[in-house]
Amino acid sequence: MTTKARILIVDDESHILSALNRLFRSSGYEAVTCSSAREALEIIEKSEPFQIVISDYRMPKMNGIEFLLLVRYCSPDSLRFLLSGNADAGLIIEAANEGHIYKFIPKPWNDEVLLASVADTLNYYTFRLEQRSQITAQKSDLNRITTPPNGEEHVPGYKDTTAAVRILVVDDEENILNSLKRLFRPSGYETVACTSAQEALELIGKSEPFHLVISDYRMPEMNGVEFLKEVKSCSPDSVRMVLSGFADAGSIIAMTNERHIYKFIPKPWDDAILLDSVTDAINYYTSRQEQHNLITAQIDSNREHTGVVA
Repeated sequence: MTTKARILIVDDESHILSALNRLFRSSGYEAVTCSSAREALEIIEKSEPFQIVISDYRMPKMNGIEFLLLVRYCSPDSLRFLLSGNADAGLIIEAANEGHIYKFIPKPWNDEVLLASVADTLNYYTFRLEQRSQITAQKSDLNRITTPPNGEEHVPGYKDTTAAVRILVVDDEENILNSLKRLFRPSGYETVACTSAQEALELIGKSEPFHLVISDYRMPEMNGVEFLKEVKSCSPDSVRMVLSGFADAGSIIAMTNERHIYKFIPKPWDDAILLDSVTDAINYYTSRQEQHNLITAQIDSNREHTGVVA
């Protein structure tokens, strides 16, 4: 029997909880409701994992971003939605950067759009768990078949992920590009600068992959949202960040919900915060590449092992 997907809903307004409870239960999901963040954290600690946690932003004692940040640590597999009628740009940036939310849902919501977002999120949740299980099994098989990557023997198909970090920065202001290159240079990053989105896309098509692509939002011909959407298609492994002094709430919601960006960095930036964000993004890139390499190594090892046995 298929287990129902579990959704935790947190809001201090009872009519919101009732409406979402009806919506999700009628769609075959198991919905659990809480009227406070503290109650929700206690339930998370004691119960089976939730695939999705949906929280209102404005709640007493603890707001939705603070709550979802705690959820991220106590239930890291749960994917997080922020539901709010206060859709200003600053709030969405904070939610994306600090709470690492998967989706931002404005109030009032559209039932069909919300259900579609939930279905999409559950597919991603399932894929991620299956991938993790596969990688765990592959690590075990690799240990039986061959020496690990830091041993004396070479693991077929395994690629080193410690190569020099490459960062592409795109901005139509030369002084911004020069500042970023100076900032990244002491960290040993290879920084490539472009003054237009078109130039950057041509470079991506011809060069080695970039770990990180940082783009300004306001640029002629193509803005940062449009550009990073193209980057996602032509260089899906590159982690994407937006750097801008202006962006409307609708654009930030779109970037967050469609997974075009990893972080949004406001201008003027704080050097320490930006460097921390870059380090975080590079670690994320490296982790994903190592997972990919393990899969490739397992396939190659299986082929080689089969060939030897045969």
